[in-house]
Amino acid sequence: MLHYTHQYLRRFRTSESGAVTTDFAVLVAATVLMGFAVVGTFNDETVAKSDEIAKAIDDQKVQ
Repeated sequence: MLHYTHQYLRRFRTSESGAVTTDFAVLVAATVLMGFAVVGTFNDETVAKSDEIAKAIDDQKVQ
């Protein structure tokens, strides 16, 4: 896997084609935006659930 990635990056770096650069930029931008969308979607739910867990732990009585 690492060998394939290294070969891909070497070919990408030496490529004279502008289409390769454009495709790569679009793929990177799409990946970053997808990451932001996932984090934004689940952030509020995760905070709410962790608050519920913290409250449940605080409500426990130690004997």
